[in-house]
Amino acid sequence: MKSLIVLLLCGISALWSGHAATAPLQINDSATRVPLTGYFEVFRDPTGLMDFEQARQQTFTQVPGPLVLGYTRDALWLRFTVQAAPDMRRNERWLEILFPLLDYVSLYTPDDNGAHQRA
Repeated sequence: MKSLIVLLLCGISALWSGHAATAPLQINDSATRVPLTGYFEVFRDPTGLMDFEQARQQTFTQVPGPLVLGYTRDALWLRFTVQAAPDMRRNERWLEILFPLLDYVSLYTPDDNGAHQRA
């Protein structure tokens, strides 16, 4: 089974309790499609048993180009930050995962209190 867990941070990367993060992806109203290539980090959980709190404490590796891992049964945790322009009017965005062989995808987003919720 292939799993992908996406950790989405909006705004400031300090939400990760001091973990260094890749530069945030800057978006604005004119952006229609923005690839995440070069803006995310990955952590592989070979057991597939970690929960959000356990995974967020792990060391993530920056992925400078496309993510190419081949077939794996590991749970893959991706971490990225999206930063909206201050004058942005539209704040609804879609995350499109273009990989049909995934069995499961979870998305965690921050709430107003700095906690993360599965979307």
